[in-house]
Amino acid sequence: MSEVATIGDNNPPDEFTIISGEINDLYDEAKLWIDGDPITTQGQADQITKLLAMIKAAARKAEEHRIYENTPFDEGKKAIQAKYAPLIAKTKVTTGKAVLAMSACQDTLTPWNQKLQAIKDEEARKAREIAEAKEREAQEAIRAANLEEREEAEKLIVEANKAKAKAKAIAKDNVKGMRTVWETTITDPAACLRHYYQTRPNDMVAFVRGLAETDVRAGIRTIPGCEINSKKVAK
Repeated sequence: MSEVATIGDNNPPDEFTIISGEINDLYDEAKLWIDGDPITTQGQADQITKLLAMIKAAARKAEEHRIYENTPFDEGKKAIQAKYAPLIAKTKVTTGKAVLAMSACQDTLTPWNQKLQAIKDEEARKAREIAEAKEREAQEAIRAANLEEREEAEKLIVEANKAKAKAKAIAKDNVKGMRTVWETTITDPAACLRHYYQTRPNDMVAFVRGLAETDVRAGIRTIPGCEINSKKVAK
């Protein structure tokens, strides 16, 4: 007589479902300890130590299966990246032909565009000088004007504002293919640090703490301005 099939024989649970159920059960058990009273006996400590080991083992199993499930996608991604790398890659080891070609064109265009940009920058400088002169003229007219001359002075202010707007528009009009970049060179590190300590103290403390923690991990135990203590934690 053949055995009677049971529910699930033709569709057994997948590995993820098994691992997920195991971790969920372990989580629920851990939660009972976390929400309960503090440990008072070595027996309780042994139980939690055993539970911790089981959770670590389940987590390793989950990580291993995650890697296994990801493998086809990772391999496919690597194949696609290798396929396109000779064309568009820009890494330390590979530079694609399109990237090289764009760089060559940009290097060739830059000197010419810089000449054009210099002309525009000079135009913007002259427009700015004209605007500043008109503004001074308008301010002087305002100060010297009587009631009858006030209307004419107001016209000068309007003209000055138009000139300023024109100067700003010219300054923003870069040559096509050119863009403005800002480079920062620290000439006085101490002054720079003082500035940021005064204006962004929390960021500075976080930055310095990172440096100190790196040194402590490297074995340094004495750092000016720092208190370094050890403590034991569960593995």
